[in-house]
Amino acid sequence: MKVIHAEGSKRVMNECIQVGRWRRFVHAQYLNCYTYDIHEIYRNHVRTIELFVYLDESMNITSCSDCFSSEIKSQLSGAVVTVHNAETYPDINQEGINIQPGSLTEIKVKTIKHTQKTPPYGRCSPDTPTKIHLYGSEVYAYSEHACRMSTIQVSR
Repeated sequence: MKVIHAEGSKRVMNECIQVGRWRRFVHAQYLNCYTYDIHEIYRNHVRTIELFVYLDESMNITSCSDCFSSEIKSQLSGAVVTVHNAETYPDINQEGINIQPGSLTEIKVKTIKHTQKTPPYGRCSPDTPTKIHLYGSEVYAYSEHACRMSTIQVSR
């Protein structure tokens, strides 16, 4: 994976591990998932993230002639991509884009930050946390989706 960012007027391309970090998490339907977070010092300068992935099955290793599953998500080969704010827990079910194998897919997005005023003008509270702990040790930036996910994980 390559990340293009600006240093002054110069465009610089670096390997992903130099500009950010990968985090693994488990999703209820998709199981093993990964999120890539760009280091904070690069976030305002990143212009492009390119991800090249082989999405098909390895050749001749399938030993099951009829592997039908009633779970529709398990029938998909390929990947699900979600573009989300840095360090937030991705909402794969609502915002995921299915990428099929054997095709070139470009996803171009522009982020717009909306900030709500504190009460009485908006529904935000000055007591809203900035960070949320998920999966024991992983720390994510607070989002409404991450908060909902944390309540699912808690078993009291």
